[in-house]
Amino acid sequence: MKIRIISKLTKRILLLITIIFITQQIYSQQNRAGEIIYEHIEGYSYRIRLVVYTDTGVPAGSPLIEIQFGDGTSAMVARTYEVYLPNNYKQNNYQIEHKYSGPGTYIISFEDPGRNSGIRNIPNSVNTTFSLKTILQINPNLGKNSSPYFENLPFGQALAGLVYTYNSNTTDPDGDSLSYKLTKCLGDNIQPIDSYSYPEASISLNVDPVNGNIIWKNPVSLGLYNIAIEIEEWRAGVKIGSIIRDMQFEIVDKLTEIADISESNIKLFPNPTKGIVRFDFAGSEIEYIKVMNLNGKLILKKTSIQQNEIINISNSPAGMYFILIQTDRKMLITKLIKK
Repeated sequence: MKIRIISKLTKRILLLITIIFITQQIYSQQNRAGEIIYEHIEGYSYRIRLVVYTDTGVPAGSPLIEIQFGDGTSAMVARTYEVYLPNNYKQNNYQIEHKYSGPGTYIISFEDPGRNSGIRNIPNSVNTTFSLKTILQINPNLGKNSSPYFENLPFGQALAGLVYTYNSNTTDPDGDSLSYKLTKCLGDNIQPIDSYSYPEASISLNVDPVNGNIIWKNPVSLGLYNIAIEIEEWRAGVKIGSIIRDMQFEIVDKLTEIADISESNIKLFPNPTKGIVRFDFAGSEIEYIKVMNLNGKLILKKTSIQQNEIINISNSPAGMYFILIQTDRKMLITKLIKK
């Protein structure tokens, strides 16, 4: 009797392990882009935020992930919130506070099996580990420090045969100097992927070390490509941290690009708003305006757009929304706060 009970229990445990493994594989084979940033709270305490962009064409991104803090400890972190974006991207946000024991250099990292399939410069990408790392240096002589953060989303579209320029629009909250360089995407054990190759260009692919502009002259073949950029942070001539941001770009023959509204002359106001939002399209030809909530639900869509357009979301609850503006060339996106 005891042997039979143990046998049944063993089968259940093995079944549970199998289900967990399969579920992890399903969740993991979709990572497209991401970064790790941190914010100093007080003393040796930091708020760490991991942002992973996944493919909405497969099951939702992992609701629970592991972050390594670089001091020999780690934690399982639940997803704080998610944002559905156009072109099959979903932003998954994970946040946790961690207290270090004292000064030192710490490598904060995340590792997950599997990227989305079909990345041309990462062979067998669906079975290649997706990793991110950020270096935090705690040095009392240099004062407290929070990492840079990014205003622009880490993905975009480019036309084959034409020069493509992208900028993360990076801001350092402490006013530290930043430098930029291309690097390889990371894989197993947070190391560069052996089979990784930089995307093909008919002339060159480089990053401006001062302003962070990625200049691709010129994309050659259609498809998905991942590019990693290392942002180094400097204070008084001393390197005090760095972030490796993994980004995904699609080379197409017709643009459906998503860009931040700041890259255009279009203006909207007020923001935050109580409900009424006014637009100045500065002569741009607009096909439609969409308002979406953080869950990707369409709140409003308006066509037949005037140059000085007005929308009203007074009946929507307070919170953050996304405004999508489809022009004749690209799609623009911006955040809107409803009071």
